Amino acid sequence: MLFSTLEIIDTAILIEENGKNFYMETAKTMEPGALKDTLSSLADEEAKHQGIFADMTASIKKIELSENEPRENYAGEYLAYLHAFADSHVFTRQNTGVEIAKSMVSSKRVLEFAVQIELDTVLFYIEMKRFIDSSQWPIIDQIIDEERGHYLKLSNLVNANKTKTETVIDACNQA
Repeated sequence: MLFSTLEIIDTAILIEENGKNFYMETAKTMEPGALKDTLSSLADEEAKHQGIFADMTASIKKIELSENEPRENYAGEYLAYLHAFADSHVFTRQNTGVEIAKSMVSSKRVLEFAVQIELDTVLFYIEMKRFIDSSQWPIIDQIIDEERGHYLKLSNLVNANKTKTETVIDACNQA
């Protein structure tokens, strides 16, 4: 079975572009402090990832899936799954990063959304590895690790910004 990985890499570039734009736009609306600094830093990191993926497109060709080929119930099932996942990922549509940033009404909502988008991005990159030549895996793994780091930074900010009431509610829910 032959797949062109170029489309998958192009999707990753779009995810990173929209992430960069989301973080840049939301940082503009924040008061100076840890959240604004983190959002600006994440925008820079997403731009770096976008460049890495763009560089990868030069070496991408059709590859034949062999040991990496996922089990399927029907021909093309896994690729259909990956496309469906990408289509449901809000950052795979052109200009959504800026549009969503404009709709954010609070720093709490920015953080909640950013945490979820980072998790979705990690999942997409883990899944896309099956369509990428194994020689590129260390690069993808590095980006996955960095996206996980983004998640941790954002999660720490979420926890730091919780009110005492929210902290008590969380503790009760865990009990």
